[in-house]
Amino acid sequence: MPSVHTRGRTTAVATKVDELPNITKENSLLFRFDNQPGRQSRHTRRLAVLFGWLMARDDHLDKYRRLYLSKGFDVVTVDASIASVGLPTFGSQKLAERLLNFLKANNHEYGNIVTHGFSIGGYQFGEFLVQLQKELENDVVSPRDANLVLSSIRGMIFDSLVDLPGVPHGVSNLVAPNTPVAPVLSHLVNAYLKISPATKCYANASNVLHNMYVKCPTLFLVSRTDLVARIEDNEQAARDLRNVGIDVTWREFNSNHVQHYHQHPREYEHEINTFLAKIGL
Repeated sequence: MPSVHTRGRTTAVATKVDELPNITKENSLLFRFDNQPGRQSRHTRRLAVLFGWLMARDDHLDKYRRLYLSKGFDVVTVDASIASVGLPTFGSQKLAERLLNFLKANNHEYGNIVTHGFSIGGYQFGEFLVQLQKELENDVVSPRDANLVLSSIRGMIFDSLVDLPGVPHGVSNLVAPNTPVAPVLSHLVNAYLKISPATKCYANASNVLHNMYVKCPTLFLVSRTDLVARIEDNEQAARDLRNVGIDVTWREFNSNHVQHYHQHPREYEHEINTFLAKIGL
């Protein structure tokens, strides 16, 4: 197995996270926590929150967990299923609530958090931000606790972001890429979004992303050959974040949807390492 340097020592990178030494795992439906026991203070302990793409296989997400675990991060993974996204009030919003409860309960542990959203995982991150707003408005969370969570988020990463305007395009190209069926499917998805009650949830999450109130450096990882995530949607999101004063880094690959790391591993790790160094993590 290859080796990486972790906290001044060399350790083997196992095939699966479960095989890594000193890793404890808490796993339930669509929510997973991988923990490296230690005695670091809140000022030094780091957490990566991964928002997976739709129906991402666990072994595919393992590669990203290993990346962060090898750097000394603990990792929370929030998955996206067809059911959780299709029925957001029973799925995505409940996951957002669970993640927020986790961060509130552990805000004494983690003063350094980086979020990493893949594809529709950007929407799940938006639901998390909507949930935090709701709890503030309803006095469920105190301003102090909310600020502790927000100030802990030191950096945001969007990998192959699929935003609401690009959902018809993304779904059609995911199901029937480069076929005559794709435009028809895109039209059907667009019609469905116009009548679905869930669209209001998607729109609220998208609006929060474009009017971002978490003011920290952000990295966009995109590709112009991505058939699912439209480059213009990512460009618009990056412009909107810059317009509210956020420092945005933009990196383009020549790869398929959420395949940047698989197809360009060295370049991808370089971008992650450079970004983490930029935000002091």
